[in-house]
Amino acid sequence: WGPILGAVPLFLLFEWLGANFPNHFSIILGALFILIVFVLPDGVLAALEKLRKKEKAA
Repeated sequence: WGPILGAVPLFLLFEWLGANFPNHFSIILGALFILIVFVLPDGVLAALEKLRKKEKAA
């Protein structure tokens, strides 16, 4: 499910950035990719699972 859940928002973001920032969308998109890789190296779903485990433990 990870690739599907990641592709849809990514496609929407790509279209929105291309429409609103046509000269800079590739730079913005690249910066977002780098940020996501460093902040969420295991993926979005793994981060959500960790957050859910922390909430159950609290």
